[in-house]
Amino acid sequence: MEEIWDRTKQAREGLGIDAKEMPAKFKALGIEMTTDAYYKYESRSPLKQHLITPFCKITGVNEKWLLSGEGDMNANSTQILSKEQRLVELLKQSAGLMPEEDPHKAFLNAIIQQKEKEKK
Repeated sequence: MEEIWDRTKQAREGLGIDAKEMPAKFKALGIEMTTDAYYKYESRSPLKQHLITPFCKITGVNEKWLLSGEGDMNANSTQILSKEQRLVELLKQSAGLMPEEDPHKAFLNAIIQQKEKEKK
């Protein structure tokens, strides 16, 4: 299963940007980040919530694709998710990382199901 860190790397490499260049790109948006911190986001640690929209602006990828792998990778006009949609996508990502026997996974899945019912 492809994870958010895989899509983060795919988006960056698709633009021909070296990982060492990413902190400068974030700095241009007013966000301080070290190279070591950025490498962490491409090696099994999802981007922090406040970095998702800036990352999508830098790379031009669809925010929903970055978070869930659904939809088109490229955003002709970057699709910005609502805070609630972003929360649901992050909950899905977190639940996907948990072992089946973890009681927190069932709790997260219940929240996700409730939010998806509310959308309909």
